[in-house]
Amino acid sequence: MEVFDKALKHVRDAGDERKRSKVKKRLMMRLRMDGYDASLCRSSWVATMECPGGDYEFIDIVMVDGNGVSTRILIDIDFRSQFELARPTSAYTQLSSTLPPIFVGKEEKLKKVVSCCAQLHSSL
Repeated sequence: MEVFDKALKHVRDAGDERKRSKVKKRLMMRLRMDGYDASLCRSSWVATMECPGGDYEFIDIVMVDGNGVSTRILIDIDFRSQFELARPTSAYTQLSSTLPPIFVGKEEKLKKVVSCCAQLHSSL
């Protein structure tokens, strides 16, 4: 996937940047310079009894094919870290290590991966 290769290159070029939000912003700007319709998106939610509050930042690219059909591509440069646990079982550690550190893909693919990880987490 061309977008994946470019995203990976730009993240590597960012080097040792400590602030991940700066890396995301730089990646989004580089992808725009490459001709992509890229946006930096942020989602946040309040804490409930079932879920702690938090926020999530990712890059959203809208690609339009020759027929005018648009496709959303999501990029998360901290993907694997989203599934880290304080005291994981060895099975969870083994499975979560198979996740890519950087996710680049369609929304449907992301939903499937997150659903599998949620089921794995709830089985602990």
